[in-house]
Amino acid sequence: HLGVVRQGKFQQLTTFQQMGSVRLAAAKKGGVWIASGSRVWKFEEGGELQPAGEFPSRVSPSALHEDRTGALWIGTAAHGLFRIGEAGLESMPSSHRQIDCLFEGREGNIWVGTIGGGLDRLRPRAVQLIGTEEGLPFESVLSVCQDASRDIWAVTKNSLLTRHHDTNWSIMSQGTNWPGGRPTCVASDADGAVWIGTVDRGLIQFK
Repeated sequence: HLGVVRQGKFQQLTTFQQMGSVRLAAAKKGGVWIASGSRVWKFEEGGELQPAGEFPSRVSPSALHEDRTGALWIGTAAHGLFRIGEAGLESMPSSHRQIDCLFEGREGNIWVGTIGGGLDRLRPRAVQLIGTEEGLPFESVLSVCQDASRDIWAVTKNSLLTRHHDTNWSIMSQGTNWPGGRPTCVASDADGAVWIGTVDRGLIQFK
């Protein structure tokens, strides 16, 4: 039974199939998260239980926490750490499979207390997808590297060698000093040179 205590009395709101230990967590947009065994639900008062995820096998949830993005983190007693977000249920890295508590810091880090593996800190990462809208001359990329000055070089599938400097992409293989050839791969070395492999003109070194 899931309920709420109001004016000193327990008021039942709904029931669900209990499959082991049960954990609750507040949802920032209202309602609560419920984890029991292999199932996770979202419930808002006045509504119905909404399935939110299911583990491939029965687990024992030990801790729940919703982060600032609305994703739900689930610690388990013997199966490690999981996250439910836009991509669905995902297994997350942890130093130990026994999770005891979860907390989100001010910087958005997730702190994971384990039973035997110490304290884990999971930092969020920013991902940027770069395509033609960002200036890349072609969507398909065969080879990529970063040179000593931190510029990014890429060879596209239509045989263009392009370089990202500051905020702009430029096509190096169309410059007046290009010796010719169709690029297929690119790599940089510690001395600052960039090496370009071509189909028909051998290996080119750019300094």
